[in-house]
Amino acid sequence: MKPDKVFCMLLAILPSFLFASGSGEKIASGNRALAGGDFAKALSLYEEAAVAEPESPYVYFNKGLAYYGLGDYEKARESFLESAAKTPDISLEAKAYYNLGNCDFFDAARFVETDLEKAIELYQSAITNYRLALERNETLTDATQNIEVTRLIVKDLLDKLKQQQEQQKEQRQKQEEIAKKIKELIDREQKEIEHTAALRDEKAGKGTSPSLSNSVRKVKENQQQIRKETVETSGKIEALMNQGMGQQGSPLGAAKEHVDMSVNHQQLAENQLTSMNLEGGVGSEEDARDELIKALEALTGEPQGGGEKQQEERERQEGERQKQSEEEMKAQAEKAEDILDEEEENRKKVQQQATGYQAPPKDW
Repeated sequence: MKPDKVFCMLLAILPSFLFASGSGEKIASGNRALAGGDFAKALSLYEEAAVAEPESPYVYFNKGLAYYGLGDYEKARESFLESAAKTPDISLEAKAYYNLGNCDFFDAARFVETDLEKAIELYQSAITNYRLALERNETLTDATQNIEVTRLIVKDLLDKLKQQQEQQKEQRQKQEEIAKKIKELIDREQKEIEHTAALRDEKAGKGTSPSLSNSVRKVKENQQQIRKETVETSGKIEALMNQGMGQQGSPLGAAKEHVDMSVNHQQLAENQLTSMNLEGGVGSEEDARDELIKALEALTGEPQGGGEKQQEERERQEGERQKQSEEEMKAQAEKAEDILDEEEENRKKVQQQATGYQAPPKDW
């Protein structure tokens, strides 16, 4: 989002004799370039003028304008802050803070689709800077209007942030349920490995018998049930991915690939059990288990070896990380709400008429 017009150029109204002749010419040329939209040329000229006028708040102010025009809001902020710090002119200081608010506002727009918390933080900063401008010059009615516009945007984004937080919490819960299910499947697969291995040893010692065949059939039925539930788990992972939780190459995507590989090995194990190839059955069941372990590792970001106590500690740490993340997001939302409440009180005190949501902040 870019402004339709350039900020007011303060140097254009200053008598040139206030500066050394060389710097005065460069500043005048910079002003013309700025007015014509050639921000890079203007910035270059202001930089040259700053060599002779390193403490000039006006040079810093117009450098801020040039950086703003180039879309470098961070450099623009630095220049406006320097201008505000160096000037004895409270009117110029007010305009510097006003422009700082504009930098924050337009910078925030870049993050609305990708990082709501960052966008809200920048809009909050914009409100703060507009207020600082008004404290220094209460006649800056545009600042009052911009505060109202920004308040409405923050209110809207807070609603979206709350919805996003609720969705993320729900998705985390579903992911935890999937991880728990995979761990259960791993344990059940391990039991079938042990059972099949025992039947393999029995066959090697005693040969095939009706009793052995019945036991193998039971193992096969168990394996079929495990495969069915593993397929269902893959579907749940895919559903989360379709909700925007992940894609190919993401932890969820990697987990799904391993779960699907496990399904293939489980099917192979069933075929081998049908043909009484118990040695092959054990190998395929082990492969299926190992793929499930890899899926769980991809999903949790933690190795799954080391025993039950280590696993409990990993789960505890993950729970603490999630709790901290939720608390940080909650604090951010509460801070934004406080600013909105404060601005609402200020608005009532000065009895300003709300201007509507559509128009972006005005520029100097």
